Amino acid sequence: MIKKLRIVFSGIENSGKTTLARAVAYEMGFEFVEEQCRYNKSVIEGVETPETLVEINALQESMALESMNGSVNGVVCDTSAMELRMWSKGKFETDIECPIEVPIDLTFLCQTLVEFEEDPLRQMPNYSDRIEHEKEFLEFIHSEGVRVKIIAPATLEARKKKVISSIKKLANG
Repeated sequence: MIKKLRIVFSGIENSGKTTLARAVAYEMGFEFVEEQCRYNKSVIEGVETPETLVEINALQESMALESMNGSVNGVVCDTSAMELRMWSKGKFETDIECPIEVPIDLTFLCQTLVEFEEDPLRQMPNYSDRIEHEKEFLEFIHSEGVRVKIIAPATLEARKKKVISSIKKLANG
């Protein structure tokens, strides 16, 4: 790879983004930055605030910068500022400032999966609710001028193949 890349996996809950991001990072030799809300005490207890989300963004961005600096090929991030901003808009009716420390080269939006996988942080077991939220999220992303490649529901291998092909095209110009 000629240029180090920052790849972001985006999407609403239950979209398989963590599994896919981790698999792609491993296969392509990228560093991997996990979604940090899973480890935040306020989020786990359900008492997060907009300030909490800003702090999570700062942590994720510093991890992305550190990982990028120490990587050979780049970094894969499981979510970014867009999810945190949408979360804040939806829950607190306020947008938050989420500066980006490392420019994002490519964003994949993983569409929600039909089958719901239980998780303590997930709040939308109903598929039609997730589809509606996903539409709102995509509208928000587009309103911010962010371009994404949509990754439709499929097997992990099929999704991974599509993503890796896109990354290789970008890396090789």
